[in-house]
Amino acid sequence: MRICSVVTACIRERDNQLDLYHWWSTQGHDVLVIGPRRSDPTKGLQEAPPSETMGRLRVERVFEDIPDMWGPPERSFAKAREVFVDFRPDVLWVWHEANFPFSHQLAQQFSPPVPMVLYLEIPTQKIMDLARIFGEVPFTLSAVLLDKLREAEMTRPGTWFLKMEIPVGTAAPPLLPREKRLDRGIFCGSLGYPYKGPDQFEALIPRLFEETPMERLLMVSPGNIRAVEIYEKYRDRYPIDFVESMPRQQLHAEIARSAFGFHTMTIESPASFCVECMALRTPFLAAESGLGGVIEDGVTGLRSVDSLNRALADPDFYAAVQRGAHDYYLRHFSLESVGWRTLTLFQGILDGNPEAVWERLRYRPGQTLPLPAEVLGLESAP
Repeated sequence: MRICSVVTACIRERDNQLDLYHWWSTQGHDVLVIGPRRSDPTKGLQEAPPSETMGRLRVERVFEDIPDMWGPPERSFAKAREVFVDFRPDVLWVWHEANFPFSHQLAQQFSPPVPMVLYLEIPTQKIMDLARIFGEVPFTLSAVLLDKLREAEMTRPGTWFLKMEIPVGTAAPPLLPREKRLDRGIFCGSLGYPYKGPDQFEALIPRLFEETPMERLLMVSPGNIRAVEIYEKYRDRYPIDFVESMPRQQLHAEIARSAFGFHTMTIESPASFCVECMALRTPFLAAESGLGGVIEDGVTGLRSVDSLNRALADPDFYAAVQRGAHDYYLRHFSLESVGWRTLTLFQGILDGNPEAVWERLRYRPGQTLPLPAEVLGLESAP
């Protein structure tokens, strides 16, 4: 299979999306990634090479930055057309709705058009209607499944809607038990938008320092004004280490050394940091936030300061949360789990039976996804 991915995130040191595309390539598929040389949250601090090859994965960074991808579709199309046509993909994966217009033009370069799969973080009805204007998309995926946007309601003739968690791969630092971890909380993410919960984050910091055993806070956040304001407000009162940017491998090591991770996002999308904590067996606190479908108190994470205190004081409870979170990660977010489901979906499109694939993979309340070992024939789950 030849898979082309049009994505905004393809800098290995920062982004986890590239791990999924590399995983596809390790399964015997040729993969082309088209994306930007810079990732705009870094404000140009990091720049990747224009072209890169890793086995059967080829990355062509034909755009300067993300805003360059979201200009007039004709201009974006012109920059990507040559590498796309030369690659001759069987299927086109498009991450983020803003990449859809020029990607749709790319797909039309062949007859019949290259089938598309559109991945959205938050699927609104407006976005789905816009997708219909540009043409039928065999599959639209989303990390978020809201009550108002059930899969059956969003599915329509020629277009199937599926919940599909974000893929996250992590480094493998030594697993540390509670007693060998720092009495430190760790946060990674932006605070520049209301749904990130900046006010809730600001209010939570004193509680963590004054009501829990947390001795330090490591705050990794792009230097948007709100994040800097919060840091400057508290830095003289509490021991806070503020870092604007950190390579993923280093971040994973810091997560693995920390007693817990947390954020205060109000939406249901877990974002990569939450999942990285689950993967690295670092209990995640989702106090005053969304994630009701991911973080179950005392099972896959923690929902309150009281639960955090219990976990930090009770090694058995702490270990149980570690196990529950890691199991959930393997079933829902691991490269093997998301990778198997996406490849199954692509093959179903090419075989002409997308409806059968939708029935096989679609979300069902109360469903427990299988472990990767159960569907990939591995000797044991990773």
